[in-house]
Amino acid sequence: FSAVPLHPSPLRCAFAVAAAVCEELFFRGALLPDLGLLPQAFAFALAHTRFTDPVSLVESALLLPHYLLLGVALGFVAEACGYPSSALAHAVYNLLASFYALPLDAGAVALLLLGDSASVAALALANKVKSRKRASSA
Repeated sequence: FSAVPLHPSPLRCAFAVAAAVCEELFFRGALLPDLGLLPQAFAFALAHTRFTDPVSLVESALLLPHYLLLGVALGFVAEACGYPSSALAHAVYNLLASFYALPLDAGAVALLLLGDSASVAALALANKVKSRKRASSA
């Protein structure tokens, strides 16, 4: 498969960044401290599900695991580095998604989930190492 280059307008790019900042403020700023990592990630995934028509629902259902893992990854970033870092990571993700579109086929979704899983595993490991260092220095 190959990514399809897009040519977003400056306004679309501005909305991509603004959406990331607002979503991070809500999901990682408000929900994460109260609900915890997995519930806020699930809420994030559901918020990215389109219920407008059957085709959109099926397409977004295929991407539900991706958004769940993305919510976990951004949650790890927020916990380890703070809200500004997760907002920056989310903005970069949204901008990349504005410039390139992946085909919605099994290979692309599998590769996306593999990348998501690797990111979550790396962030979880980094979080664990950071926690152990804090515990040993206390």
